[in-house]
Amino acid sequence: MVLGSIKRAAESLAAGQAHEVAIGTDKMITLIRTLGDTYFLALTMRPDGNLGKGRFLMRTAAPKLIAELT
Repeated sequence: MVLGSIKRAAESLAAGQAHEVAIGTDKMITLIRTLGDTYFLALTMRPDGNLGKGRFLMRTAAPKLIAELT
């Protein structure tokens, strides 16, 4: 899985634990935020979407989702 590879790369660089990844293409931006070790939350939007708002909404929704999933 791509997210697992990114987490391992961050740890091997002694950069700490990866919590969020953004992938941008010509047609979309996908944000992925980890929810513990087992789950993740993904948001896909148009390239002209509000990336900051998406990150904020994911960050504020994460604790509620974690509580529901565990």
